[in-house]
Amino acid sequence: MNSTPADAQKAPKESGSRILVIEDDPGVLDVIDYLFSELGLVGEIFDDTAEALEHADAAPGFAAVLFDLDVCRTGHSEFVRKLARHGPVVALAGAGPGANVSLGALAVVVKPFGIKALSLAIEKALGWAGTRR
Repeated sequence: MNSTPADAQKAPKESGSRILVIEDDPGVLDVIDYLFSELGLVGEIFDDTAEALEHADAAPGFAAVLFDLDVCRTGHSEFVRKLARHGPVVALAGAGPGANVSLGALAVVVKPFGIKALSLAIEKALGWAGTRR
């Protein structure tokens, strides 16, 4: 992966936009790592919501946030609102009831997903972030 909590403070590549990633599934992280490498993005990865928010508050400047709803055990809507202060949110959701509820996220990608679906959602978030500046 491009970055881990231990080295998240390191400066990102000059050309890469920083993306806050909150995900705990190694297989999904492999897909994210591949996609970010292809798109020239730098992921700062956390598997704990509190640590991710603390880091985002201390080191702002994210182009977007990629967030697995399953990592947050309660209060999805409130947590998405907190994340949205740091950039447009792309939520990853397991299939099932409520998977299509955006909870305030710019986009929702339902698992299992193809790399194209994730890529389109990330590119949408980056485009939206560019219009906010």
